[in-house]
Amino acid sequence: MHRHDLDWYLISKVSESNADLENIIVILNLGASIDAINSVTEDTVLMIAIVKGHKEIANYMSERMNYIDTQNKEGKTALMYAAENNFSYVVKKLLERGVDLSLKDKEGRLAVDYAITPKIIKLFEDEEEKKTVETAVPEEKFILFDKDALEKEIEEEESERREKSLKQLNKSGHIRELIEVKDNAINEIQSLDLKFPNFTKAIEFFSKQLHLCNLTDERVVELKPLLLVGTAGIGKTQFCNEVAAVLNLSLNIIQCNTVTAGFVLGGGSSQWSGARPGKIHTILRDCKEANPFILLDEIDKMSGDSRYDCYGSLYSLLEKNTAKIFVDELLEFPMDYSHINWIATANDIHSIPIAIRSRFSILNMREPNKDEIKIITASIYHNILKENKWGKHFSNNLDDGLLSLLSGISPRQIKSVLISACGKAAMQRNCVQYELGFDDIDVSLVDKMPTIGFTN
Repeated sequence: MHRHDLDWYLISKVSESNADLENIIVILNLGASIDAINSVTEDTVLMIAIVKGHKEIANYMSERMNYIDTQNKEGKTALMYAAENNFSYVVKKLLERGVDLSLKDKEGRLAVDYAITPKIIKLFEDEEEKKTVETAVPEEKFILFDKDALEKEIEEEESERREKSLKQLNKSGHIRELIEVKDNAINEIQSLDLKFPNFTKAIEFFSKQLHLCNLTDERVVELKPLLLVGTAGIGKTQFCNEVAAVLNLSLNIIQCNTVTAGFVLGGGSSQWSGARPGKIHTILRDCKEANPFILLDEIDKMSGDSRYDCYGSLYSLLEKNTAKIFVDELLEFPMDYSHINWIATANDIHSIPIAIRSRFSILNMREPNKDEIKIITASIYHNILKENKWGKHFSNNLDDGLLSLLSGISPRQIKSVLISACGKAAMQRNCVQYELGFDDIDVSLVDKMPTIGFTN
């Protein structure tokens, strides 16, 4: 029997007053479609089963049919028939499966309009309440922009460049997480002094800020902008990485020596050829959270002239009131940037405009002494082993003499020297567990590395 014939046979058997579920299952197993439709009335098998009063068959079909929103010539759906005939299980099952409640029959009636018994009416009311809860923005979520307003902008936009950026924003979604302070965050922040003994001021700063966050009902990680000032290579960027990891925030680094004009951060006009959204917009658009860390690395290295103020957008972004309605110049559409957690690093603050400096808490980071460099070196080594799959083949400990040898190098350079040493050890020896020795350190590299001064 052909598939078409089996479908007709299924429809005819379901139409019988004494239709039996077992026989229907046999026909389906032979190859009949559970979504078979009467070509005259356009009724589905489920609709027929409901009208004929075959509850057992209708229940079975409602769990398995694929096209639950099919409408017949009258525009009626299986849900409408189920509500009208008090097939509560079918109504419940179709609602659970996500049936389209907005469909109307030719008279303009919705499925809910067919509900006549209290039980069926309650099922529709529960579904409506459920959808209201699902579409509401949870407390821990945050609305980044007005989705309806954005879609209207897209519809009316004539500039292809701006339209593309608006569509990218719309695709990213208008809701973001707001990361909260986890229970052990303060203890973990304070324990960073074991890795960064010369960053005690910064550790204290973050501890105080997190205590204040914990006083709020939401406990959202919301920190005052911080500027870390200190000699190049003392570990400022690595410290920021560690803080972000402890707080479960993404760390988005902007190398400020590449920022040569204001449009790099704040976006270029859609009238310009090759204009792009600014880095700040792109970061927030692509982040899962509304309160990420943005690190302005070496903010004192920004360059440019009076025509293209590199700091232009930061005047607004670093103030919560204006950050709430900041507009990237390409998109010309407001977004809420007020929850961004800002941190910046600098070697010297004198080239940074006073108005920008005033928006930060400024902490001077001292250079580590020799003993602290040993601690930092050991910490960097442990991170290397943790970050690389091959790390499990190396001993966790470094010889004290080896630590002393490396203590004259800046933390920035120590990592590359240690990775090179691990590679040399693996190349020259065949061990189950490698222990780095003096022979593994490329002394020529150490000699060429810039050193840092030491405090006593």
